[in-house]
Amino acid sequence: MAEAYYNRGNTYNKLSNFTAAITDYTQAIRINSQYIYAYANRGASYQSLGKKQEALEDLQKAAKLFEDKGDTVNRQRILAQIDKFQRQ
Repeated sequence: MAEAYYNRGNTYNKLSNFTAAITDYTQAIRINSQYIYAYANRGASYQSLGKKQEALEDLQKAAKLFEDKGDTVNRQRILAQIDKFQRQ
């Protein structure tokens, strides 16, 4: 079920309907609190809406989950995204 919300969130995100995307990513996270990509994509959606604090919280959570999983490539990708966002 979490994946269904996540996938619909991605569709909304592609349509630039970031508020709806955030709602669906949030539902996916409620179902699976370890859904790394839902945190990452929700963070990106918050970023698109200019909600810096929410974006940073989600991106940092995604980076931590990637670290816990041992996925250094995606962790570094998220950390680079955070760094770029903080410079704006």
